[in-house]
Amino acid sequence: MMIERCGHSSTDRAGNVGRMRHVMLPLMIAVMTVVSTAQAQEAAPRAQITPEELTIDHINDGIEKAIAALYGMKPSYAFLPHHGNYHRQQDNIHLGSHALACWALLESGESFQTPDLFRRINLVLSLDVPMTYFRGMRAQMLAEMPRRWRPWVHRDAVWFEGALTDQGNFGASWTGGKAKGFGDHANGQYGVLGLFGCERAGRPIERKMWQAIDKHWRATQDGTSGGWAVGPVADATETVDFNRRVSGPMTAGGVSVLSLTERYLYGAKMHQVGRTHTSTQLQKGLDWLNTNFSLADPQELEDFYYYMWTVQRVGHISGFRTLNGIDWYRAVTAQMLNAQQTGGYWDGPKGRVLSTGFALLYLAQARSPVAVVKLQHNATWQNRPHDVRNFIDYASDVFEVPLTWYIAQLDQPVYELIEAPILYMATHEKFALSKAHADKLRAYLEAGGLLFFTPEGPATQQAVRSMRDLGKQMFPDLAWRKIDEDHPVTRMHRPLGRQVRLETLHNGIRPMVVMATSDISEDLQINNRADLDSFTTLTNTYLYVSGRKPRSARMTGDYKRQLNLRPRKPASIARIQHAGKFDPEPIALDQLKAILANDHDVNAAVSSVTPAQLKKSHQITFMTTTGDARLDEAEATAIRAWLEGGGTMWLDAAGGADGASRQVLELAKQIMPGVRPSPINELHPIVKGHFDCTTVSYRLYSVQRMGRVTRPRLLAMEIEGRPALIMSAEDITAALAGLNHWEIFGYSPESARHLVINSILDVITEKKPKPEAKPKRGATTGDGAAETKAEPPGPKPTDAASTDTAPAGSP
Repeated sequence: MMIERCGHSSTDRAGNVGRMRHVMLPLMIAVMTVVSTAQAQEAAPRAQITPEELTIDHINDGIEKAIAALYGMKPSYAFLPHHGNYHRQQDNIHLGSHALACWALLESGESFQTPDLFRRINLVLSLDVPMTYFRGMRAQMLAEMPRRWRPWVHRDAVWFEGALTDQGNFGASWTGGKAKGFGDHANGQYGVLGLFGCERAGRPIERKMWQAIDKHWRATQDGTSGGWAVGPVADATETVDFNRRVSGPMTAGGVSVLSLTERYLYGAKMHQVGRTHTSTQLQKGLDWLNTNFSLADPQELEDFYYYMWTVQRVGHISGFRTLNGIDWYRAVTAQMLNAQQTGGYWDGPKGRVLSTGFALLYLAQARSPVAVVKLQHNATWQNRPHDVRNFIDYASDVFEVPLTWYIAQLDQPVYELIEAPILYMATHEKFALSKAHADKLRAYLEAGGLLFFTPEGPATQQAVRSMRDLGKQMFPDLAWRKIDEDHPVTRMHRPLGRQVRLETLHNGIRPMVVMATSDISEDLQINNRADLDSFTTLTNTYLYVSGRKPRSARMTGDYKRQLNLRPRKPASIARIQHAGKFDPEPIALDQLKAILANDHDVNAAVSSVTPAQLKKSHQITFMTTTGDARLDEAEATAIRAWLEGGGTMWLDAAGGADGASRQVLELAKQIMPGVRPSPINELHPIVKGHFDCTTVSYRLYSVQRMGRVTRPRLLAMEIEGRPALIMSAEDITAALAGLNHWEIFGYSPESARHLVINSILDVITEKKPKPEAKPKRGATTGDGAAETKAEPPGPKPTDAASTDTAPAGSP
């Protein structure tokens, strides 16, 4: 029986339905159009990132999108009981992926106090799921949390201790009783991750557990290939299924496990020099990856994101920068970013939450600062396989940032090497580098790097002599000298003990090489935290070369590669030679050339000339002093004539030391006697040209010495109203070179580069003549010519750049 409501008849309802159709049909079409457009955008091809083009901006953008995507994948906060084992297991796996999501969000910098994340963390902590995957992800999540969650850590540690089988592995789950059997290596990796997470969170794990795990993974390695499978590797007579074939994810996991156990159980004994310490099993696993690693193997697609995260972990543990000839860091990161969907997530056979979680974990760690690279050279270079890794772990705790490292070779390009500010070199032998390798090492040092050398073993004399010879080979004009006890390298983090003696090669601005004359590598390998001098030597050095910015993300350095190889706008730039260190940072103008080409399409021809060789074709020149510059009268006259002919010169105190700053004014007076320097007008294109430099930044070292200053402090000597000689008592040269070292007094690299580029663009831009005033209509003179109205005296609006205003700063 039909019941009429609201007093409407069936006829009224029919009319309403008709009207509704007229309204709803266009609305439905509009909604379908929006959905179709969104789907088309989702499917539209995006520009692919190549490994060579990869930047930190690409990584940060991918992380930002992934974080938003994971927040959008909310877990169910209410559960219906399932009676089937399959459905219960799927629910538990899904909850494990949400524990992974919490870990990834915390690892990427999200605060646990963020409401959405805090609610998800509480869900994960409230459950008692008996699965190894869930517990492993939760333990790593807890390792990122404050210590007040330690009771939850203890709960999971107790579970792992019970879940370890009698064969030293983990199965998919454990609900009590004696754990027995082989387990499997997929869950075995999650179990080891969980134990490691508990240790990271402050809950020690018994040594016998690590011994059992170490024994299992060594015994189950395929003796022929060196790899691992999910289960026992099939022998030659068996049909190989998925679980019994050697695979990349399982082998990467096996290498990670053995690297962890070998370092923990045997690392302190691996300090004797002249021996190979890496075990046969670990080396065979590394060899398998170095032979078989591929980004295009269809057999590895099911666990691709976990595999890539594990490869990243292998790289962090072993220091391998390349596998099978592939620069895994750049290649994997680019491929992962290219696979990210428009919605910020990743899809995979194991589910969207799991795929996105491991991808975000990878990207979050991809921006970890590279503090040190260890040099592989032609002498015995790996006497202590864990020295740098132990330092990285210590420094990560000290600076509260996940630092990383890798093994470097001198056939790598400089732009790769310079990702790390310190190149660590160690040996117990006499050595000599080839000319090509010595030249590459010098190029790295000139690009802003620092070589730290330590001899190894009880007899250090021959290694020290070899290092002194290499230093003279690279820098014949520099002399070795002892580092004083009050130098920042001896005390920036902690004061060094008296037993550590350091020497340096210094170019007048910064140390290029620091050498310990005694063995500091042994304590690093033993991981001797009772005597911290070895660790402190490197933390002091790292703080020094990073300018007290140890948390700067990877690929955020100021070294620039020239990518535009055919810039169109010509410019001529020269370095002026003098009797002294006239070019203490040779890369300064090369870096300026690269930036001008990449960002301004300027083809800068860079040369080095004496004052007598200056020509009108040289548009802008640079002269720098570290305090030892000398010009004779003829040279000063030649520079003055060139400036009067229209040239522009920058004169700065390289490094900003007091002696260099005083000499800047002396040289300026010698070049242009009788001309008084004055602050550059803040409306001039040097200050407010292509870049607005009315507000600039100074280095932290400068701010600590002079207080907070935000105005440029440039002075100029003018010729016919234009700043011909631009003076800076603060450093410009080291900033152009992109150096961040402590004790450099002056502008940040970005601000110095912007000021100089403003100047160059102003010089090379063709100045248009001012148009003549047109006669005004109206009144005429006696001869009938149009009379113009007299303008009031004072600056015209078009002359704003030359108008006198308050000075931009004080000298």
